[in-house]
Amino acid sequence: MKDWEYLPSITYDAWGELLKKTNCELLYQSFCWGEVQKTKGWIPKRLVLFNDNNTVRAAIQILVKNQLGISIVWIPGGICGDIECLDVKFRSAIKKILDSRFIYIRISLQQKMSDTTLFKIRALEWTKPKRIISSEYSIIYPIMNNIEKRLQLASKNWRHNLKRGIMRSGVITRVNSPDISEIAALYRQMEKAKNLDVQFSLNQLSAIFENFKENLFYYECRDEESQLISIRAAVVIGETGWDLLAASNSIARKQYATHAILWQMIFDLENYGVKRFDMGGIDPENNPGVYNFKKGIGGDEVQYMGEFEWSNNLFLRSAVSRFL
Repeated sequence: MKDWEYLPSITYDAWGELLKKTNCELLYQSFCWGEVQKTKGWIPKRLVLFNDNNTVRAAIQILVKNQLGISIVWIPGGICGDIECLDVKFRSAIKKILDSRFIYIRISLQQKMSDTTLFKIRALEWTKPKRIISSEYSIIYPIMNNIEKRLQLASKNWRHNLKRGIMRSGVITRVNSPDISEIAALYRQMEKAKNLDVQFSLNQLSAIFENFKENLFYYECRDEESQLISIRAAVVIGETGWDLLAASNSIARKQYATHAILWQMIFDLENYGVKRFDMGGIDPENNPGVYNFKKGIGGDEVQYMGEFEWSNNLFLRSAVSRFL
């Protein structure tokens, strides 16, 4: 077995080809996501591990920050390829790349929970953190070429709200070059109304549209006065769609525009060849409204393996998570 190879100059296309060889369609391991995270101070670094016959065994994108002499590594999405490659050789490769005395690594494995995988990851000396920073649950919606079956999957209340949304909401369009400041303003309205932290900054939104481009399905709903009241966007990787952006104001919620815009987006994703749609993190206890909305359309609730951590200093495991 060969050693991990660091790829400091790999291109968008070359990274995409490596991921395809591992059958990986993880949004957060995509080249574009790494570039977007630069707006938050993260530095993406990409590694690959080849088998002895030069086939790809695993590829992984890590995000790095340095705080107070500590190298903090965040790995959203997990690994593309064999999970058993997250061993001591992997951590040694990171240590060599970063040339740092103190290292803290947090990984979020976006694979379905299983006792077998849990045993493997724990045997590789990864532990569950006391505080998690991302949801370990999601809704996977199967996109089928049959509108009637899709309607049957949805709850009675969701179907009723969809009908009201189609009748009441304004014009829904897919937009390729939107006004980023307008989207940011809509997010600020929603955050203020729901007492939320900032979801996406203006720079982050700009980076998303700049990097994902043709892989981004972005939709707007405007009222009769052409005011933006709701947006939604998904990123397509292979046959998987990933829910990425969603914002609406009080007018949109009264008109059930959120139902209509999601339904239109899924219809277009189906025509594009997408087979499944990951609707993003859910939190039934702390955010029941979003949970009921996503669950109501009729997808399958899944639990991912979630977050694990490792550090070469035990103190860092409890001290560093606040920087993530």
